Amino acid sequence: MGEGCDPAPIPVSDATVRPQKRHSIPVSSSQEAGPAPASPPSPPVRARPRHDARLGAVAARALRLAASAPFSLLFAAAIVVAAILTGLEPENGWAASADATLSRMQWWTPLSSLVGSASLLGVVVAVLLSLSALVWAERALGTLRTVGAVLIGGALAVTTGVFAEAGIARWPGLSPAEGEWIASPTVGMVVAVTAASGGLGTLWRRRVVVLIAVMVALFALYSSDPASWVRLVSFGLGLALSWRWYGVAKPLVRVNSSLEEHRRLVSGFVALVGLGPLAGLLSGGGRGPIAHAAELFADVDRRLVARCAVQDLRICDNETVAVITHGAGPALLAAVPLALLVVAAVGLRSGRRAGWFMGLGTSALLAAAAIVAASTGSVVVGGAGVDHVLEAVLWGASAIGLPIAVVLVLLSGRRSFAVRAPRREAVRLAVDLAVVLVVLAGGYLLAEFLLRADWNERMSGSEVLDEALGRFLPQSLLYDTGAPAFPHRGAALVPWGWVDVIFWIVVICGVLWLYRRVAVAGAHDRGAYVKLLRDRDAGSLGWIGTWEGVSYWFAPGGAAAVAYRLVSGVALAISDPACSAEDRQSTLSGFIHYANEHGMTPVFYSVHEDTAAALRELGFSDMTVAEEAVLDLETWSMAGKAGEKVRQPYTRAQREGLRMKWCTFSELTPRENLALRALSEEWVAAKALPEMGFTLGGLKEMQDDDVRLALALDAQDRIVGVTSWLPTYREGELRGYTLDVMRRVPDGPNGVMEFLIASVALRVREDGGTELSLSGAPLATSEPQEQGSVMNAVLGRVSGALEPLYGFHSLLRFKKKFRPVHRRMAMSYADPLQLPSIGLAVARAYLPQATRREALAMARRLVERAE
Repeated sequence: MGEGCDPAPIPVSDATVRPQKRHSIPVSSSQEAGPAPASPPSPPVRARPRHDARLGAVAARALRLAASAPFSLLFAAAIVVAAILTGLEPENGWAASADATLSRMQWWTPLSSLVGSASLLGVVVAVLLSLSALVWAERALGTLRTVGAVLIGGALAVTTGVFAEAGIARWPGLSPAEGEWIASPTVGMVVAVTAASGGLGTLWRRRVVVLIAVMVALFALYSSDPASWVRLVSFGLGLALSWRWYGVAKPLVRVNSSLEEHRRLVSGFVALVGLGPLAGLLSGGGRGPIAHAAELFADVDRRLVARCAVQDLRICDNETVAVITHGAGPALLAAVPLALLVVAAVGLRSGRRAGWFMGLGTSALLAAAAIVAASTGSVVVGGAGVDHVLEAVLWGASAIGLPIAVVLVLLSGRRSFAVRAPRREAVRLAVDLAVVLVVLAGGYLLAEFLLRADWNERMSGSEVLDEALGRFLPQSLLYDTGAPAFPHRGAALVPWGWVDVIFWIVVICGVLWLYRRVAVAGAHDRGAYVKLLRDRDAGSLGWIGTWEGVSYWFAPGGAAAVAYRLVSGVALAISDPACSAEDRQSTLSGFIHYANEHGMTPVFYSVHEDTAAALRELGFSDMTVAEEAVLDLETWSMAGKAGEKVRQPYTRAQREGLRMKWCTFSELTPRENLALRALSEEWVAAKALPEMGFTLGGLKEMQDDDVRLALALDAQDRIVGVTSWLPTYREGELRGYTLDVMRRVPDGPNGVMEFLIASVALRVREDGGTELSLSGAPLATSEPQEQGSVMNAVLGRVSGALEPLYGFHSLLRFKKKFRPVHRRMAMSYADPLQLPSIGLAVARAYLPQATRREALAMARRLVERAE
């Protein structure tokens, strides 16, 4: 019934392997034999037919491209022709500007500027984007809409820019914009590509829109080209067209993202903020507001330059100081804050808490340094200081606003970056860095003493120490504390320019080393716990204990273990303990003693009746939190009237060409991998609250090689549904699987989940499995709970509030059509007075990423139901 991940061998017919006849020259077996009769020479092998076929295939692809995106090809050709005719000179009457378009009445320039460029590099980039991004947009939008987006939308954006330029030029603070030309083919392309993003799924729509927004904003802030600012207008027009053509609600609704996707987006934002100033420095900067902020990272010592500018020193003038303080070492040191942001982004990508601290600290220091630089006049904007109000506002928005934006983004998403380093490794790195700092600082002090003749002046002991420590901070983080001394010749220039660079290289390498050794709490014991899962019995939900964020307690001797999550002082033990039946009582007692001894409140969540009964003997109370639906594969079938609710969608799916692929995540093809990630993000985005955790897995949990995936593939090999299955072991044998994730595409055929679950049941039974658990719907039971229980009342209200968002009771009713055996799953606790804190811990465990806004959404549901 299922389809394995290893492709089946392709049958080969007899005709395929039949050897072809070849002309051969007979060879004599004896030297005495006469000469063999000559045979006609074989015709030479000609490669032209194959070459012609290759050219024909290329021509066919080109024709298909021309047919699917004719405007994109014409647009690329127009860019090349315009470059040839105008000679890349905007004065030739094709570029737009306030003077040309308005004063000289060159009304055509808002259109002609859409195909013109002022540089050869701009022409090459525009042609490449036309043949890639614009082709994709035209295929998504259609030719007519693409023409309108590029030409009409682009002309409207340029016209807006022209009028804005005319108005802005009157402000003295923004006088650099006066007389600038607007000419860039990307202005119209941004409108089209942004508009086309509305037709993508949630995952790629969000990625494309975020990427375009960040790139357009950075170019606008770093470049002096007015076209970069006009592209901001293009982006806004593209969003408006996207909303118009694909529906207003779809882009406007606030969508959730999975933990992995949220980390990816935050990491990309931080990396772009770090790389933006670096790119500005490498390219020489511009006249945009952030281009002025790039002076914060200049490799020339501004304190020395300022001192030499106002004092007549014997061995110091502006040019000398600039040459001395300009070089590879100071340049690398100047870029340290930006490099730290990029390194922080690397850690944020995988949820590292160390990367979060590094990004937060670096951004806060950059914002503080910019404030100090502006207040002391260290940064010169426009050649005359920060004298103009509007330009000062723009400078502050870039140099101060962006680092603060990074700080706010990191603070708002701090719960997504909770993967900590082992304390021992972190302490080891801190000690090593301290030793390196002491050694380098000591070496620098020694070099200052031995090479003091190479310095411009003699320094006191305190001045020497201050200078030595100041060498390890980038110029962007220093402020004017007086006139510093400096070496002006000889070997003293080497430690002065490189000792600090060596230190920061060691810091960056150390942090990257720490990233590789980061482990979640208890992960070093995961292997031992997995071994117990295979050899003992931890119930159908035991594999949940292997997930990220779980800690472990092992009984003396290591023959039993309990997996738990520590949330707000509550130790939430997950499922049954991993132990043998005869050790269950002692295992539970041992864990309870351990939790109490360490100040934790022991709670056992989603345990089966055997464990709940053993805990009642220990004085615990319990309540039902879910009902597990279990299929006995030895007796289960889809036959008869009772099985038609499953049989009918199963057979209908087969008739429609659906088939199941039974595999692990690592066995997915690259195409299937991307499709599964997109499907998962689409599912998460459709929820009003974020992806739940605790006993509910997601994309990350699917990637375990012990977890099996069941994919529903249609006739075009498109994934229309997916389920994931956790292994269930009992006394060393794989007895079956437990359902975890169930997700389908919004436009998928009906009955996909019935088809997948039935197919898995048949497949697992064929492989020798005896049990298939459909798991339990959290906080959903078919039997009414006791009305007198405060905890039941609270969880009932929470369950009712979550029902419209996650459909737990609907899920429970769905599973009933498979005619399962229901098993009670309980939560056992010791003290009823602790139920409020336990309830909060359970809520936080299920929704660890929930923000205050999302909590308010859940509260709103509660109020609506109360009314």
